[in-house]
Amino acid sequence: MTAPVSVRVAVVLHRTDRAVLERLLRSLAVAVARARAEGSVSDVTVHLGDSTPNSPPGSAVDSAVIMEKSGAQRPLGTGFLHDHREAAAGLDVRYDAFGENLWHSGGTNRLLDGLTEDAALLLNPDLLLAPDAVDRLVRALGGDRVGIADARQLPFEHPKPHDPVTGDVPWASMAACAVRRETWEEVGPLDAEWFPMHGNDVDFSWRARLAGWRVVHVPGARVVHDKRLTSAGSVAPSEVEEEHGARAALLLAVKYSRPDVAERHFATLESGTPAQRRGAAAVRSLLSHTALPPLLDPDHLVAEFVGGDFAAHRF
Repeated sequence: MTAPVSVRVAVVLHRTDRAVLERLLRSLAVAVARARAEGSVSDVTVHLGDSTPNSPPGSAVDSAVIMEKSGAQRPLGTGFLHDHREAAAGLDVRYDAFGENLWHSGGTNRLLDGLTEDAALLLNPDLLLAPDAVDRLVRALGGDRVGIADARQLPFEHPKPHDPVTGDVPWASMAACAVRRETWEEVGPLDAEWFPMHGNDVDFSWRARLAGWRVVHVPGARVVHDKRLTSAGSVAPSEVEEEHGARAALLLAVKYSRPDVAERHFATLESGTPAQRRGAAAVRSLLSHTALPPLLDPDHLVAEFVGGDFAAHRF
């Protein structure tokens, strides 16, 4: 890729707190301004997709006005961005209320439909971006056959390994990553049926690598991910996250030709927490009622299953 490039930012919302979205937009506005000043990006549009059930009809909005959000913990009033326009200064913000919960995969697919920009930037709403994060992520896509570049998440840095020289990593987190348009066109969309929430980033990364694209980690592209942590410093998942995590672990093993791993996971999860048991039951039902698609990576070229993880951890 040659700079400057056009970027579509995709953010899926679900009962998102007003202050959380404002924090993201403030940091994104600063990061986009920095990237423009550095010459790495040109046109940038921010597409917000609201998966909150019963949200109002979708409407494209500019940086001055955002539609009322029903069902949010703290509703965004009609004048939210007008009252806080500095939070989105310089951003072209567009809002689409889906009217139903499309989950992360379905929402992202909707937001990236008809992608014409050079790159997509996928962000969770509960992020705070460093001023140079957008610039670093977009520049990383200029590497040879780099299709996906993900950011370094703080305070809980994911321990998946990466090459300290090339940045190559087994998979990229879609909490904060950049994707080349050509990669999205060849590999996408996200698998919304099997991985509506968790595991979609691992699946997309593995499919990209099977197609010959590189996936890289960019340690200098820092974002603060506002996750709940335990006293031991690990992420404390919600019951929904725990259920979808169990579902993802099972279906990744099935889709990537590892029935042995799937059976081990079933044995563990079906005697696990209530949320894990629900996830395992959902997969049993899916597999009994759905014809399996052609399974991927039969020679085990990219898919890794190390314990309950999808790569060996560095720490």
